[in-house]
Amino acid sequence: MVEPSADGGSLEIYRAFEQERQELGSIPLTATRGELTKAFKMGAEAVTLRLPSNLVLRKRVRFPAATAENILQVVGFEMDRLTPFTAAQVHYDCQIVETSEEDGEIVVELAVVPRNRISELLHHLQRLGLRVGVIDTHHGWEEMNLLARADRPGPSGIGVFHYAALWSLVALLLTAVLLTPLWQQRGVAIVVEQRAEQARQQATAVTALRNEVDQMEELLNQIPKRRSELRPAVDILRELTELLPDDTWIQQLDLRAGQLELRGLSRQATALIEKIESSPSFSATAFRSPVLQAGGEQRFHLGARINRLELAGDPSLHNELMISGE
Repeated sequence: MVEPSADGGSLEIYRAFEQERQELGSIPLTATRGELTKAFKMGAEAVTLRLPSNLVLRKRVRFPAATAENILQVVGFEMDRLTPFTAAQVHYDCQIVETSEEDGEIVVELAVVPRNRISELLHHLQRLGLRVGVIDTHHGWEEMNLLARADRPGPSGIGVFHYAALWSLVALLLTAVLLTPLWQQRGVAIVVEQRAEQARQQATAVTALRNEVDQMEELLNQIPKRRSELRPAVDILRELTELLPDDTWIQQLDLRAGQLELRGLSRQATALIEKIESSPSFSATAFRSPVLQAGGEQRFHLGARINRLELAGDPSLHNELMISGE
């Protein structure tokens, strides 16, 4: 604790323990920082400046009870009304000493010291390397601090480092607490997505296999139907044998995909179309090329469609027959 001497030329330095006072010594205001450090082993720690009572103006004022929560700010706004100074011209503090519920008012004790009266003293303390953290006066209340909040020093040196480190640690722990559930949820989501993708791939493979099986089953079901719709080639040959006259010689017969083609010789080739068309088994009978005369016979090439023969589906299911001879 630091207190100016009565003559104002030196500083009294002491420690205060409740009602006791331990004197450490005095030092002139003109001393240097090195002399202070050597004499009292004092560093840059914050000290309390205790002012003589005659430097501090104290008075009691009344305010509405509703201002109790922000009384320090309210007093600052009313400073020029309560004192000859503005709030910017003084260091001040106040405390509520009485509350009257009947009147709806509070009684506030105000302590004020003009800045210009202690500015030189504060300058000397700063030159000596002493940081003033509290300004009070004799017989002040316990928590009195006239020093404006904007002028109060923050933690210094190692204190600042530990303060910042502590808050950094708190921030890291808070971040970890907040992010851990998110990371866990993200991990679960990734696993679920991987399993869902595997299930989708398996479902796609199963669907493709099922479609292939359905197609094969459909083809297999068509075979008996196709076979039942086809007429055996031997039946067609038998019917042609009955239709064609005895003077007709077949040199080549093609039977495939529901079409019939005949090549050969006949004494009456033009009559063959009528004979073949007379059978319900054939239709669209016509010559594929002009009829040629070969001695007493006619060389022909004709074709016809075989009726009641479904051609849809695999052509390999149809009868194929080719007979060639002279």
